Amino acid sequence: MVLQGSMDLRSYDRLFPNQDVLPDGGFGNLIAAPLQGRRRKDGLTLFLDLATLEPYEDQWAFLSVLDRLSPGDAERIARRAKQAVVGAGVAKMSRSDATRVHPPLPMTVQADLAAGLSIEISQLPAAALATFKHAASLANPKFYELQRLRKSTWATPRFLRGYDITLDGRLVLPRGLRPAV
Repeated sequence: MVLQGSMDLRSYDRLFPNQDVLPDGGFGNLIAAPLQGRRRKDGLTLFLDLATLEPYEDQWAFLSVLDRLSPGDAERIARRAKQAVVGAGVAKMSRSDATRVHPPLPMTVQADLAAGLSIEISQLPAAALATFKHAASLANPKFYELQRLRKSTWATPRFLRGYDITLDGRLVLPRGLRPAV
């Protein structure tokens, strides 16, 4: 989101498989696997050779030579992963470790104050837009309760949005929001 401000809060990476057991007669996570047929045909999910940035000719052959992560390695990676900070927990502008390019905030931003604070999205760098979206959202306790109970979280948003994006490209924030950017 920090690199692509237009992304929604629903756009978070997931680890697969995310089930402990395969249901009887079901395919489990194979349906959402990264190399699912339609995704590959559309060129949306491919593993690239880092030297040439060209897709490996045989995606499955490439995967077959990779080492598996040990449970300990997977745990270490999960601990290092950043948790999404929302609401009052947002203290500064988000930055991505995926790039060294961090566009500065503009010196001035035009905004309208009415029922909410309305800002034209095109005025904001992606990191500022992502920060405002996170600051105007709350963790959804229902999502985390379902997750804790190991139940499906399908169609249950992880975050409750307190902002809106208008059809004419404006971000509308609730009054009283004070993220530190």
